[in-house]
Amino acid sequence: MSMYNPPIPLLQLILYNPSALPLYDPAENGPEIPPWVRQLLKSHAMGQVPVVLFSDTEKERGRYTFCADVEGFYLAWRYDGEQVYTVVSVWCDFAGDDLEA
Repeated sequence: MSMYNPPIPLLQLILYNPSALPLYDPAENGPEIPPWVRQLLKSHAMGQVPVVLFSDTEKERGRYTFCADVEGFYLAWRYDGEQVYTVVSVWCDFAGDDLEA
């Protein structure tokens, strides 16, 4: 029995070159949302995208790569080891004085 778990299509990628990660920035790519980002947003709405807190991304800066920021949804690629990248939804978390009015 193999211990290999194939990646979840679209939500996980196996890449040997992290510079090949798909990224979407409306300022650079224009306002039209690409189909792969639309599909990620649908997956997010169905609860299939893991959630991480912003403070966790700050603690492990080298592990997360910006993916897309669409209408308040901030998505990032998380490096999970062995060339596996998983898309995650980054949620803001504020404590005490960090919250500005």
